[in-house]
Order: sequence, then structure tokens, then C-alpha cells
Amino acid sequence: MKKSLGILLAICMVISIAASIFAVNTAAEVTPAASISLKCDDGSVKVRSGANLDVLCDGNKHFEYDGVQDFNKTGIVLIQNVECETPDVIDTCNLVINFAEVTAVDTVNITFYHYYNAMIASPMDKKVTISYSDDGEGFSEIGEFELENTAADYAATAGIFDEYVYLNEIVNCKAIMVSMDFGPSGYATSKVMLEWMGFTELSAGLKLDYEDEDEESDVSEEEVTEFIQAAPDYEGFGYSLKSSNNFFICHKNANTNEGSGTLFTEAYEGCAWWLNVAFAPVADQAGMYKVVAISDGTADGSGTPLDIPEGGFVWAGNYGNDYTSAGGGDANYTNANVTNAITVAKTLTEGRIVCFENFDYQNLELHDINDVIWYSPNYVCKIKIDIMMNDADKAAEESKAAEESKKAEEDASKAAEESKAAAESEDDADESKVADESKAGTDSKAEESKADTPAAGFPVWAWIAIGVAVVVIVVVVIIVAKKKK
Repeated sequence: MKKSLGILLAICMVISIAASIFAVNTAAEVTPAASISLKCDDGSVKVRSGANLDVLCDGNKHFEYDGVQDFNKTGIVLIQNVECETPDVIDTCNLVINFAEVTAVDTVNITFYHYYNAMIASPMDKKVTISYSDDGEGFSEIGEFELENTAADYAATAGIFDEYVYLNEIVNCKAIMVSMDFGPSGYATSKVMLEWMGFTELSAGLKLDYEDEDEESDVSEEEVTEFIQAAPDYEGFGYSLKSSNNFFICHKNANTNEGSGTLFTEAYEGCAWWLNVAFAPVADQAGMYKVVAISDGTADGSGTPLDIPEGGFVWAGNYGNDYTSAGGGDANYTNANVTNAITVAKTLTEGRIVCFENFDYQNLELHDINDVIWYSPNYVCKIKIDIMMNDADKAAEESKAAEESKKAEEDASKAAEESKAAAESEDDADESKVADESKAGTDSKAEESKADTPAAGFPVWAWIAIGVAVVVIVVVVIIVAKKKK
């Protein structure tokens, strides 16, 4: 009997230990929400078009996303304040975590996406209000809680930060509601109230459930360091440099940002008023790209999206509009960076070979270090595009240069001939003038001589006859006078 009792106690001990181990192991997983919903009765707050709230309970926080360029990615959900242009109206984003069954909760985990310069920020005053529901319909407030982080702490950056809200009590519920106010935007625009809040994950459970998560993931921010990337060895590939120009790339896979230069690595839509240029990698020449397609809609809105070349990308630039000049608009998206980039891109033709500097062409990623918005005149982009010449290009350039030189020589020779002809014409004119003046002088002397001769024009013989007669008369007078004596 004692032996049987001992065996029974041993079995109970084993079962107890196994149960405790099972309980510890299963507690390490957060009970997933059945769904996420937005509670808003008046339409003042809505989910961004095309976004799916289900991704907020898929277990993926997307720390890997490059926040500046990827706010259009699946997995990021933006909630919009429709009344952002109405001053002093505080609208609230109410996100509801719905459970399939009654769940014990003492912690709420909110994973925010923020892009402060695009007015995607965090709740007003760093505060959230947590409520719970027994039936998923009516809610009772638990309290207001302050967040540790806020988008304002990371102005001009973008990224993911994780927030754990500890309720200091356990509630058994069918739903948890997280309420967050849209506060003043802080921008000198017509959108005086914050327009967007962004999220990648939302969950609730027991604090113990979250203890295995990486504590280092509270704030995910890309290291802000200047990215330097030299141009590839284009001379080794047989190219020479035609020109090197500043270029502008400030977004990735985002076709809604006016006044920007955008890198597309996946299919995109729109961009009718953009200049679209497709670059394909040159085989066996790492870092070298060939222009394979161009669609320019900057003048008339006729631009069309281009196919993304395998291993390559499409660059698209848009001049942007100045809404402030129209009276009270929210921004002036025109800027010198994109204007200069479009001017350079318009010189490209299909087949032209280029390469880039200070651009991560190996990974086709951007490394932004600015603390101002992309259309600011103070935004600095150090990316360069180097336009190449190959042997055929050089031959064409040399031929063109030779033709221009030959034409210049011909023009110079023609100018010299014309100058010589003009000089000879001037000499002939001078000689003619001298001859005319000489003739005029001779004629003048003749006239003077003529004027000094008595009875100019009287016959010479008449003068002789008159002289003879005078002599005869004198002789006769003398003879008569002698006879009288």
C-alpha cells in the first residue's frame, strides 16, 4: 500500500512539474487579436485608401523598413484626420483590438510608424487613453497613459518605434480600445492640425507575454551617417566622362510626393506629370547603367509609368506646384534640386551609359541625412550622375569637333577674304578720289589761266593783226612828225 501511494505521489509530482513547464512555455506568446478596427461615427477620421487594418495583427512590426521611403509599403497603415485644416478641432483615432475570446490584459503594445516631415506623427502630448469592453460593444475607460517616445523627438526622420503601455491592473475583456488625439501640426500650412498617424502592429496581453521580445527594439532608427559611394571604375570598362552633374533622389517607391526625385524598384502608377527614366544594369559592368526607356510628361501630363528593368530601377522627377502663390496653399513644392535634376535627365537619350556617385546602387537604397523636408531650399542631396562616352561617342564628338573647327576655319577665311576685298575697294576708292581731286585741281588752274587772259576766247590771229596795225600806226605817226620839222 505504501509502495502504491509512493508511486501515485511521484506520478502527481511529474504531472505537476510538466504542467508548470507547459504553462511557462505557452505564456511566452501574445494572444493574437482576431481583428483590428477603427471606431469613428462621424467620418472625421479614416483609414488611408488602400490600407488594410488586418496587417496590424499579423505579428510583423516591420523594423526593417526604411521609413523615409517606404510609407506606401504593405504593412504600414496610416490613419487620417480629415479635419486637419480646421483649427482647434481635436479629432481622435480610436483603434480597437478585437479578441476571439475573453483575454487577460495588463499591457498594450503599439508599434508606430512616423515620418515627421510628411506630417505622420504620434499622439498629442505623448498620451493615449486605454479602454476595455466585456462584449466588444460598450467600453469602459481604464486610464490615460504617457508614451516614452514621440515622433517629435525624431523630427525630420522616419522609422518605427515600439511603445508598451502598462495598465497596472489586469482586465479580462473581449476588446481593447486605444484612443489617440490629433494635435496641432506645428507647420505653417493650411493643415494646422496633425493629418496622419502611422502604425505597423497593435496588440494587447499580459506583460509576461512580451518579456521574450527584444528590448532593444523600442526605437528603430537608421544610423544618421553620411553615405559615401565612389563611382565605379568606368575607365576600366572603356568609358570616359562626358559630364558629371548633381542629381536628386529623395524618396523610394512613393509616387505622391510633388517636387521630388523618386527611385522606383517596383511597379508604380500615376506620374503623368513626371519625367520617367528607366535604367538597366550593364552586363559585367557593376555600377554602370544604360538608359532603356524615357517617358516625359512634365510639359503636358502625358507621362506613363515605365517597366522596372531587371536588376535596375526607374527614376522619376516632378517639378511640383507652388500652392502658396495661389493664396493660402499648404506648401511650395518647387525647388532647385529637382529642377536641376530634371534638366540633366532631359539630356539623356536611350542607349546612353551612366553611373552614380554617393548612391547605394548595390542595394538600391537611400541614406537620408537631412533634417529638413525634401522641398526645402536647404535640403542637401550629394548624389551625382556621371554621363559616359564610349569609343563611338568619342568618335562622334571628335567628328563634330572637327567639323566645327573646319567651319570655323572656313568662316575665318571667308571673313579674311571679305576684309581684303573691302580693303581693296577702299584703296580703289581712295585712288579714284585722288584722281578726281587732281583733275579738279588742273581744271581749276586752267580756269584761272583762262580768267587771267584778256578777252578769253578771242582768236590769236586777230591779236597779231591788231599788233601789226598798231606798229604801222606808230611808224606813220613818227614819219609825219619829222616832215613837219
